[in-house]
Amino acid sequence: KKQQQKDQTQRLINIVANSFPPPPAAATATAQTSKKQQQDQTKTTSITDVDAMREARRKRKKLLKNLKAIEKLREMESDGKILNEEQLTKIAKEEEWRAEVESLEHNLK
Repeated sequence: KKQQQKDQTQRLINIVANSFPPPPAAATATAQTSKKQQQDQTKTTSITDVDAMREARRKRKKLLKNLKAIEKLREMESDGKILNEEQLTKIAKEEEWRAEVESLEHNLK
């Protein structure tokens, strides 16, 4: 009876072993898949970098526009016009925005 179990076990092992491709071929397929995954990840990373650059440029442009508006507000103020609360708040943010523009310009180089 033990011999029958051993024979049956060996037969099942052989069936399972022959059902799968040999390991070297599997390792090659895995290596090719890994290279493709690395290329895909590289593409994704570069797209993110491009998006980050685009976003930084947009932010810089917006900040420069706000700084130009502040210059106009200062001119209006010097001409004697009374500024509202929103305009005064904008003027108060000038230094913060200038520092942010400098930082963005430094990072874009």
